[in-house]
Amino acid sequence: MGRHKKSFAVIGLGDFGECVLDALLRRGHDVLAIDRDEARIQNVKDRATLAVRADVGDRSVLEEVFPDNVYCAVVGLGSDEHASTLVTLHLAKMGVARIVVEATDPQHAEILQMVGATRVVNPEEEAAEHVVGLLAGPDMLDYFPVSDDFCLIEIHVPESWAKEPLAELDLRERGMQVVAVRAAVQGSDRDAGWHLVDPDEILSPEDIVLVAGSREKLDQLVE
Repeated sequence: MGRHKKSFAVIGLGDFGECVLDALLRRGHDVLAIDRDEARIQNVKDRATLAVRADVGDRSVLEEVFPDNVYCAVVGLGSDEHASTLVTLHLAKMGVARIVVEATDPQHAEILQMVGATRVVNPEEEAAEHVVGLLAGPDMLDYFPVSDDFCLIEIHVPESWAKEPLAELDLRERGMQVVAVRAAVQGSDRDAGWHLVDPDEILSPEDIVLVAGSREKLDQLVE
């Protein structure tokens, strides 16, 4: 079964907004692109499902161009804190259930949440956290922060994990859990791709695992 197509609106086509738009389109979703800058609209009109030039600070204009079936609105108005706050307020009053907004700093993020944002993101801060996580763990292949004290990491299987079934490693008692495995070698019973972990599975040191757990415990694992 294919991924269910959803309808999104991206308001503000700066670097963040355009990246979100392209990522959504690659996943097969419908995307309405809105910006007050005609040049930005022309830049995405051949990629977006629909691209509209509009003064998004005017609620009546926003209501006129905004479809009723939007699953989520993404607001990426960059450093214009007043505009992003106003648009977030408009969307909340219009009854949009999911509103994701780019914030400039913690104070701006707090204001956005107060006026109706359901999720606030700071792209530079999140990118920096990701990079620092990789730098701090030289054996890590990838790093995904979930909260201040919880994350997921992608690593090659430690040699000590490859001797017995996962269930017998007592990883949960050590503050971590293998979530998924990517088999390094294709075989008759193991695909060379990601799959959910089987507690009775015996891993190979060449395999790659996605491990969830506390930041402290995972930092110790990759030191």
